[in-house]
Amino acid sequence: MKFLALILTSLVLFTSLAHGQEYCAFIFQPSLKFRPSQSWGRQAFEFEFQRLENFFASTKNMPEEKRIQLMIKMDIRRRDLFQLQALSRLMTPQNKKFFAKQRLIFKDWEGTVSELDLSTALRETAEAIGEPSLVTHFQNREKAAIRAIVADLKDAGLWDRPKETLNELREKFKEKGDWLKGREEKQFLIESLTKYAENLNKKIKAREFDDADIELGYHKLRRGLRWVLVQATALNGLIELSHDKNISSSVDTWFSELKQTDRKLFKGKFMKIAEPVVSEPLQIPREEFAIINHLVNEIGITKDIAEQQILFTEALKEMGASDADIARVMTKLNAHFNSPVVDHQALSVDLQEKIEKTKLLHRYIEALQRMN
Repeated sequence: MKFLALILTSLVLFTSLAHGQEYCAFIFQPSLKFRPSQSWGRQAFEFEFQRLENFFASTKNMPEEKRIQLMIKMDIRRRDLFQLQALSRLMTPQNKKFFAKQRLIFKDWEGTVSELDLSTALRETAEAIGEPSLVTHFQNREKAAIRAIVADLKDAGLWDRPKETLNELREKFKEKGDWLKGREEKQFLIESLTKYAENLNKKIKAREFDDADIELGYHKLRRGLRWVLVQATALNGLIELSHDKNISSSVDTWFSELKQTDRKLFKGKFMKIAEPVVSEPLQIPREEFAIINHLVNEIGITKDIAEQQILFTEALKEMGASDADIARVMTKLNAHFNSPVVDHQALSVDLQEKIEKTKLLHRYIEALQRMN
């Protein structure tokens, strides 16, 4: 798939290859001087393109086997992949057809990486509970995901001609994007962030995430909330987390409770915001943003358990396991997670009710507009 190779954005590699050559803290970091008077969105894309070019150009002459091994062993960070989707989503009004198409491309290849991450997690759990047949089953799933990623990398053109391919992509973005400049685009980005949060708030009020299917309910709710975070952090260097001086009592109470109970409230990956490279960055309300980050993390924990409970059962049935064997393995799995079967539908209903009752997203939207 064209440009699936963008999955390798923002690479930090910690690995050792077969001949003992160490790749420790091998960071492909672009050197891009930001120009506030030019399009903020286009420069954000360029930052990602430079990371791609740095990696693929640097490894172009590496023997294929070692190159693949390096790709497999490195830390593939999906957060960086989401940023490309987020940037495309934010910029869509500037060329709806073009950016919508790019976002779908980025979404497709992110799904391939997601499959590898999930397969690895399933295999590691099968190892932890001592189920060799399931280990083999999920290892095969991992290998298939790796083959799919490598095939798409070659098809993308970045495998053999990275600079040429990235230059072609740059030209396409230059031609198709109806880019704004400086302050004008800053205001456009604020409006884009606001519009997404408004649409999500409407869906929560309509209880669109009550579905019994975890992908259409609980997981979809998490993805919706996560996009609030990803879209903001896709503009890292252009945003600043700031205290909301007019925070509502309901949100302030919730935030104060979390400060006492969640020791990692300000340490999550979405809370790591770089120093602004512009004198007047977009202001993001810190308290509301931190609560949303907490929710995404908490949903992720229970979602992952529920997902593994479902997929282990499906795998065992696919392998022809008896009802007794399925029950035995599921008992071990639940003990491993120290969790009974997760009622993800009830959790989704309760969380939507709390978000609506506290008006969390409504207050986030108000703060975005007020602070900018």
